Amino acid sequence: MKLEVTKVDWNSVPTKKERIIFFIVIFLLLVVFLRSCLVPSGKALSLVKTSLTDVTTEQNELKKSLSEAAAEESVSKWNGSKDMREKYSSWARRIANSPEVVLLRDFTSPSILGDVKVTAFDFDESKPQDGIMVKKIKLSLNGSFFSIAGYFDKIEQLPLLLITESLDVVSSKDGFGRVDVNADMTVYGWKQ
Repeated sequence: MKLEVTKVDWNSVPTKKERIIFFIVIFLLLVVFLRSCLVPSGKALSLVKTSLTDVTTEQNELKKSLSEAAAEESVSKWNGSKDMREKYSSWARRIANSPEVVLLRDFTSPSILGDVKVTAFDFDESKPQDGIMVKKIKLSLNGSFFSIAGYFDKIEQLPLLLITESLDVVSSKDGFGRVDVNADMTVYGWKQ
């Protein structure tokens, strides 16, 4: 059977059957296109799931190794340096005797503050626990993000046993590039 098109009349009106077939073909092409774009295949989903599992596993291993490395470093620093133990003990004795005075003096020292402003410095009542004095501090600061980061780096260098319980950073209304920081901390001292 030989099909031969000799003449195409572009001005003729398509029949009803031709129009229905044309719209069905266009509709099917549109459905197939949208399905392939919007509905991911099972293979793509399984690849994403395995990649996510691998990344999560890697992240957990990295956290574990970093915490182990930090613990080893702090133990080796503590065991390796008699001077460091003495600095911590000396500071802890000063904290136990007059915590408010020592903390205010050291936390608001101009060499530590830089351009950071202390907007509030509140103490809770000292709570001795098994020979250790526990002092809760609420500290509010204002400054640029980098100057506040530098402030906390300098505080970290003090020979002091301090735990930051919470840290809230909010954009300041004082000016562009400034932040307000509220920190809840616990300081430990002893008299031995």
